[in-house]
Amino acid sequence: NEQVKKYGHYDADGEFFEINRMQDRKVVIDGSNVAHNSNGNSASKPSVSNILSVIELLKSKGFTEIIVINDASLKHKLTDADKLPQLKEAAEYIEAPRENPADPFIIQYVKRHHCLLVSNDTFREWKVQDPWIAENIDFYRLAFMIKGEEVLMPDLK
Repeated sequence: NEQVKKYGHYDADGEFFEINRMQDRKVVIDGSNVAHNSNGNSASKPSVSNILSVIELLKSKGFTEIIVINDASLKHKLTDADKLPQLKEAAEYIEAPRENPADPFIIQYVKRHHCLLVSNDTFREWKVQDPWIAENIDFYRLAFMIKGEEVLMPDLK
Protein backbone atom coordinates (compact mmCIF):
# COMPACT_ATOMS: atom_id res chain seq x y z
CA ASN A 1 0.00 0.00 0.00
CA GLU A 2 0.99 3.66 -0.11
CA GLN A 3 2.31 3.66 3.48
CA VAL A 4 4.80 0.88 2.76
CA LYS A 5 6.16 2.54 -0.41
CA LYS A 6 8.00 5.01 1.82
CA TYR A 7 10.22 2.25 3.13
CA GLY A 8 10.88 0.00 0.14
CA HIS A 9 9.46 -2.21 -2.58
CA TYR A 10 7.27 -5.29 -2.25
CA ASP A 11 7.77 -7.95 -4.91
CA ALA A 12 4.53 -9.94 -4.97
CA ASP A 13 5.97 -12.61 -7.31
CA GLY A 14 8.90 -13.38 -5.04
CA GLU A 15 6.92 -12.51 -1.93
CA PHE A 16 9.63 -10.38 -0.38
CA PHE A 17 9.97 -6.81 0.79
CA GLU A 18 13.15 -4.95 -0.16
CA ILE A 19 13.96 -2.04 2.14
CA ASN A 20 15.44 1.09 0.55
CA ARG A 21 18.84 2.10 1.84
CA MET A 22 18.72 5.74 2.80
CA GLN A 23 21.69 6.53 0.54
CA ASP A 24 19.83 5.12 -2.48
CA ARG A 25 17.29 7.90 -2.19
CA LYS A 26 17.42 11.25 -3.91
CA VAL A 27 17.92 14.25 -1.65
CA VAL A 28 16.34 17.64 -2.27
CA ILE A 29 17.93 20.63 -0.60
CA ASP A 30 15.72 23.64 0.11
CA GLY A 31 18.43 25.97 -1.18
CA SER A 32 16.97 29.22 0.09
CA ASN A 33 16.41 27.79 3.56
CA VAL A 34 19.91 26.30 3.78
CA ALA A 35 21.57 29.43 2.35
CA HIS A 36 19.99 31.59 5.08
CA ASN A 37 20.91 29.36 8.05
CA SER A 38 24.32 30.15 9.51
CA ASN A 39 25.30 29.56 13.11
CA GLY A 40 21.69 28.69 13.91
CA ASN A 41 20.62 32.14 12.75
CA SER A 42 17.92 32.09 10.07
CA ALA A 43 18.19 35.89 9.72
CA SER A 44 21.80 35.71 8.50
CA LYS A 45 22.90 36.78 5.03
CA PRO A 46 22.39 33.93 2.54
CA SER A 47 25.47 32.06 1.38
CA VAL A 48 26.24 29.50 -1.33
CA SER A 49 28.91 28.16 1.04
CA ASN A 50 26.16 26.88 3.34
CA ILE A 51 24.62 24.86 0.52
CA LEU A 52 28.02 23.55 -0.58
CA SER A 53 28.77 22.45 3.00
CA VAL A 54 25.50 20.49 3.18
CA ILE A 55 26.21 18.88 -0.22
CA GLU A 56 29.69 17.89 0.96
CA LEU A 57 28.25 16.26 4.11
CA LEU A 58 25.63 14.36 2.10
CA LYS A 59 28.23 13.10 -0.38
CA SER A 60 30.48 11.98 2.48
CA LYS A 61 27.53 9.91 3.75
CA GLY A 62 27.15 8.17 0.36
CA PHE A 63 24.38 10.18 -1.27
CA THR A 64 24.85 10.69 -5.00
CA GLU A 65 21.59 12.16 -6.32
CA ILE A 66 21.37 15.62 -4.81
CA ILE A 67 19.06 18.32 -6.15
CA VAL A 68 19.06 21.95 -4.98
CA ILE A 69 15.86 23.94 -5.52
CA ASN A 70 16.04 27.70 -4.93
CA ASP A 71 13.81 30.73 -5.10
CA ALA A 72 14.75 32.77 -8.19
CA SER A 73 15.40 35.85 -6.04
CA LEU A 74 18.07 34.12 -3.94
CA LYS A 75 20.89 34.76 -6.43
CA HIS A 76 20.46 38.53 -5.92
CA LYS A 77 20.87 38.27 -2.13
CA LEU A 78 23.88 35.91 -1.88
CA THR A 79 27.04 37.12 -0.15
CA ASP A 80 29.13 34.79 -2.33
CA ALA A 81 27.27 34.62 -5.64
CA ASP A 82 30.60 33.98 -7.37
CA LYS A 83 30.36 30.39 -6.02
CA LEU A 84 27.14 29.62 -7.97
CA PRO A 85 29.06 27.84 -10.78
CA GLN A 86 30.69 25.62 -8.12
CA LEU A 87 27.24 24.81 -6.72
CA LYS A 88 25.91 23.90 -10.17
CA GLU A 89 28.82 21.47 -10.59
CA ALA A 90 28.34 19.90 -7.15
CA ALA A 91 24.63 19.07 -7.54
CA GLU A 92 21.68 19.37 -9.87
CA TYR A 93 20.49 22.96 -9.57
CA ILE A 94 16.89 24.06 -10.20
CA GLU A 95 15.60 27.58 -9.83
CA ALA A 96 11.89 28.24 -9.31
CA PRO A 97 10.33 30.56 -11.91
CA ARG A 98 10.53 34.28 -11.14
CA GLU A 99 7.85 35.62 -8.82
CA ASN A 100 7.12 32.07 -7.54
CA PRO A 101 8.26 30.61 -4.22
CA ALA A 102 10.26 27.39 -4.42
CA ASP A 103 8.19 25.63 -1.71
CA PRO A 104 5.46 24.21 -4.00
CA PHE A 105 8.12 22.82 -6.35
CA ILE A 106 10.10 21.31 -3.47
CA ILE A 107 6.97 19.71 -2.01
CA GLN A 108 5.86 18.35 -5.38
CA TYR A 109 9.31 16.83 -5.96
CA VAL A 110 9.26 15.11 -2.56
CA LYS A 111 5.73 13.81 -3.17
CA ARG A 112 6.60 12.36 -6.57
CA HIS A 113 9.98 10.86 -5.72
CA HIS A 114 9.60 10.07 -1.99
CA CYS A 115 13.03 11.60 -1.51
CA LEU A 116 14.66 13.12 1.53
CA LEU A 117 14.39 16.87 2.08
CA VAL A 118 17.03 18.99 3.81
CA SER A 119 15.26 22.01 5.28
CA ASN A 120 14.47 23.64 8.59
CA ASP A 121 11.19 24.88 7.15
CA THR A 122 8.30 23.01 8.79
CA PHE A 123 5.97 23.89 5.87
CA ARG A 124 3.30 24.80 8.42
CA GLU A 125 1.22 26.88 5.97
CA TRP A 126 1.32 24.05 3.40
CA LYS A 127 0.23 21.42 5.96
CA VAL A 128 -3.07 23.25 6.36
CA GLN A 129 -3.70 23.14 2.60
CA ASP A 130 -2.68 19.56 1.79
CA PRO A 131 -3.33 16.48 3.97
CA TRP A 132 -0.41 14.59 2.35
CA ILE A 133 2.01 17.29 3.49
CA ALA A 134 0.52 17.35 6.98
CA GLU A 135 0.91 13.59 7.31
CA ASN A 136 4.19 12.96 5.48
CA ILE A 137 6.55 15.92 5.07
CA ASP A 138 8.15 15.52 8.50
CA PHE A 139 8.95 11.89 7.67
CA TYR A 140 11.10 13.00 4.72
CA ARG A 141 12.53 16.22 6.20
CA LEU A 142 16.02 16.34 7.70
CA ALA A 143 16.75 19.30 9.97
CA PHE A 144 20.26 20.72 10.16
CA MET A 145 22.48 23.31 11.81
CA ILE A 146 25.46 25.12 10.35
CA LYS A 147 28.12 26.32 12.77
CA GLY A 148 31.00 27.93 10.91
CA GLU A 149 32.21 25.30 8.44
CA GLU A 150 30.53 22.41 10.27
CA VAL A 151 27.13 21.00 9.33
CA LEU A 152 25.26 19.22 12.08
CA MET A 153 22.52 16.82 11.02
CA PRO A 154 20.91 13.76 12.57
CA ASP A 155 23.04 10.67 11.93
CA LEU A 156 22.40 9.34 8.42
CA LYS A 157 22.86 5.58 8.45
